[in-house]
Formats: sequence, C-alpha cells, structure tokens
Amino acid sequence: MKRLKRIFHSAATAVAAVKGPTGSIRMVHAAASSFSSKESFIPEGVTGMTELDRSKFNKDVCLPFIRVGPAILGKINRTPTWDLLRKYGLRKLGNYMMVMPDPDDKEQRCIMFNPSIMGEEERKLILDALKKHTEDELKFEERQTTVTYEDLDTRALFQAVLPGGVNFSGFTHTGPVIHCNIRDELMPYRFVIGQILLDKVRSCKTVVNKIDCIKSEYRNFELELLAGEPNYIVDVIEEKMVFRLDFSKVFWNSRLSNEHKRIVNLLDGRSLVYDACAGVGPFILPAAKKKKCRKLFANDLNPDSTAYLIENIDLNKIDPNNLEVFTMDAVQFIREIAADDILKEIEKCKDPTWTPPSGAHIVMNLPGYAVNFLPAFRGLLHGRFSEDELPFPITVYCYLFIKALGEPHSTFVEKAREVVLEKLGWDKAEISHIHHVRTVSNFKEMFCVQVKLPVDLLKAEPNESVEPPTKRGRLADDAEDD
Repeated sequence: MKRLKRIFHSAATAVAAVKGPTGSIRMVHAAASSFSSKESFIPEGVTGMTELDRSKFNKDVCLPFIRVGPAILGKINRTPTWDLLRKYGLRKLGNYMMVMPDPDDKEQRCIMFNPSIMGEEERKLILDALKKHTEDELKFEERQTTVTYEDLDTRALFQAVLPGGVNFSGFTHTGPVIHCNIRDELMPYRFVIGQILLDKVRSCKTVVNKIDCIKSEYRNFELELLAGEPNYIVDVIEEKMVFRLDFSKVFWNSRLSNEHKRIVNLLDGRSLVYDACAGVGPFILPAAKKKKCRKLFANDLNPDSTAYLIENIDLNKIDPNNLEVFTMDAVQFIREIAADDILKEIEKCKDPTWTPPSGAHIVMNLPGYAVNFLPAFRGLLHGRFSEDELPFPITVYCYLFIKALGEPHSTFVEKAREVVLEKLGWDKAEISHIHHVRTVSNFKEMFCVQVKLPVDLLKAEPNESVEPPTKRGRLADDAEDD
C-alpha cells in the first residue's frame, strides 16, 4: 500500500500545513461532537456512488499522537486514564492502531488519536490525565499519512457511500456466500454494497441479494448476484458437522444454529424422530450422529433438499440404516410414514421384554406454514389404536411466526398459543413449552410451540379439511425476512 512519507512534527507545524488545495491535510480543532469520523477520513465526492471507484477514497490526513515509554502504559492500564484514551483513541485504521511502536525509537510507543474528535480541550484533558502517571514531558505531535480504501472498514465505507438517512442494516454469512436483504431505498447502491462486502469480509467469495421473500413451493430464495463468483454450493460447519447445500436451491438460515442444538439436546438414544420439513438435515443429522436415536425419518418436499441431505449423511459418516429419507408433502408424511411407524412401535410395546421408546418427536420447521399441518394429527391413529393411554409420549414441535403490530410484546407468546390450539382443533392439548426462537423484524417473532398430543385427539375422527399439496404454497406475508 502506497503512503506518503510519514512526517512527525509539532502540532503548531501541523496546523500551519493545513492551508492548501483540496486533498491537502486539514486539521480542525473543534469539539468532539461537531464532526464525525466520516468527515475526517472520507474525501468528498464518494457519497451516492453507484459504481465503486476505490481511488476516490484516497485522502491525506494528520493523525495526532503522543510518544510515551512502555512503562506508563502498564501504570495506566485499567484506570480512568486508560478509559479516557480509549474514548478518544484511534480505532484500527489500516496499519494504524491506538497503541503502536514508534518507528523512530524502538523503546517508545505512540498513542494514536482520532482527529475527528480531538479539539484543544480534549488534548488538554488527555495530557493532564497522563501527567498524573509520569514526570516525562509529554506533548501532542502529528503524523501525516494517506488513508486509502484498503484502510477503511465496512462501517466507514457504508457511511461514506450511502446518503444521509439511508443505512445498510446487515447480512448473513453462509460459508463463502454473503446474503443481503437490500431494501428499496438501497437498490441503487446494491452493487457497491456487494463489492465492499466482497473486498472486506474475510472468506467471502460471493455476495447475493434476496430479490423477494421466501414464497416458492420449495422455500428457496430468488437471488441476484451482486459481486463475486456465481457459485452457490457451500459447505456449512455447524456443531462440528458439515452441511453441503446449494444456496440458490435449498433453504438454510445460520441464525437457527442454537435452535437446532436445543431440539437435538431434548433427544436421547430411545427417541423416535420424524422431521417433516428436514431441509438438508440440520435437525435430523445431529440427532442421528450425536444422540444415536433409535429411529429417524426425514422428509422434505424439495428434491434438492433431500438430495443434499443424503449427501450429508455420507459426508458426516452417519450410519444410514436407521435413517430413512422421503420426498413428499409434509401432511402425507405425517399421516402415512409417521403414523405407520408410530403404530409399529406401539405394537412392539406389547412385548413386556421390549424397552419402549422414550418418546416420538415430530418436528415441523416451516414457520410460514407449519401451523396448517396441525389438523393432520386429528385422527392420526383413528381405528388403529383403541387403548386409553399411549405407551410413550408423542410431541410435536411447531414453528411459526407471530405478528403483533402495535401490541405489547407480552402478547406474542399468548398469540402463539392461541394460533396452535385453534389450528389443532383441540383445546385440551397440552402445550408443554413455548420457546422464543428469534426476532425476525419489528413486531414479528419466531416461536417453537411444543405440544404433547392427547390420545383422544389421535383416536378422533380424522380432519379432512387439510389443504391438498397443490394449494400449500408459502404466502409472501408469512415468509421470513432473512
């Protein structure tokens, strides 16, 4: 990185040097609140940039600093003086940081300060604080340098490029792919945003924008390439397991890693697991590998998801003998595959020498629509089971979004309970736990409602009102925001 020759000079000399044409060094001694780091390090003419030109970010600046001996740094550590230095100190800027070796004297250190918040009052405050810890004569000096695009972090660059009042809120990093949700007001700047992320985020090779909410039959994104390679196949590491997937064809949300772990921790070696919306396997594969559950059944409507799930079984060296994979509608999976296997396990329990399962666990992680699968449980064992008690509990984990615009946050949990009981059509169902998974956006939360299915519900007349697969799309209004 090319830089101007570094020059050390007194503060008085630095101030004399500020007078010059545009691009020359400017040091303005003003109150900290009167100007921002953007004004200090970012040149004019980059705001509103829609095509990235890195050369336009070059700017000559003067960085204030104080030379000190290393002994004083040890004295002031964990003192109010150190807190004061951190308040006004320079955050990492390229090769510069708050405390760095003095290039002219290996025995000395330089405490660097942010020029955008350093006025005369702040300088005096800092010198007075340091003099309490040393008898050395301390003074402010200036270092002249050129700040370039390479020196600036993503926050500074977005602050520089985006017009006032327009903010880029964040992104999701999945393997080498960065996924953004570019709002309407950011659309003119989306390719600049993508290029900055590609340049600045380590390991990033591809930046994409989700064009719309998840509303396809297979719960995958429609993507727009913003920067980098058009390669969407990634290997995601979660809890020491590898999940291979094509980000453009299947659903994955890295923000759900704690939820995957939470559900798996509820299982044991005698559990029966039926994952109705298994995706590429973030619930079912750890259950197989880490908990070694007795039997596991994974299903997804998306054939790309189940193809990658099968590949991930092999990648993670999981024994496939007690794990079956299906590609069908979730309701069909629940009423046929899950019901038949549960009945087989119930029949085995008639043998007094047989150790019954600890429980059957049916996972439905399709939060935009899973509540509509709940009617399928009414009459699941109708005409095939007549006892008054089940030999093991059957628990459903239903994921859903709750919106409560303008209502108190405390109402979200109660609304989640009401929605599940209404869809299940059985007021006496035992809701054993309602877990808040994450905040999706303002007034929109994601929950997992854990329901223990009553035997009377399972034996009742079947509910024939469940919509057929052809009508079961994901509504945009219920889709995830990321």
